[in-house]
Amino acid sequence: MKKLLSMTMLLTVMFLTFSACSNDDDDVATTYTLSFDVHSNLSSTVRLFEYNDNGDKIGNKSIECKAGDIHTFTADPETYKVKVYLSIGNVIGKWVQQVFILKKGGDTKISIDDKTLIGPNEP
Repeated sequence: MKKLLSMTMLLTVMFLTFSACSNDDDDVATTYTLSFDVHSNLSSTVRLFEYNDNGDKIGNKSIECKAGDIHTFTADPETYKVKVYLSIGNVIGKWVQQVFILKKGGDTKISIDDKTLIGPNEP
């Protein structure tokens, strides 16, 4: 009888231990880090548009930047990719001609500098 009771107790403890270690409880935020290094004396506005995997726009962020700025953002949990729109001074804005696919649960680096390709059309 003691043996049966101790085996039952052992199995119960093992079940509770393994079920408490579920990976579902540990959702890690997805982030992206903007490194802005465009050398200009004009104010620069960077708009970051978040899209889901269906291509629907689900959010956006806007920030004033100067050369050397680094900013980290937490993405909406449904965000799959980010597109960047730049406005420098009074110049009409331009799209960065690259789409940034986010690493789920990780950090994606977005670097904007003087060599970044920009254009009038959304990528």
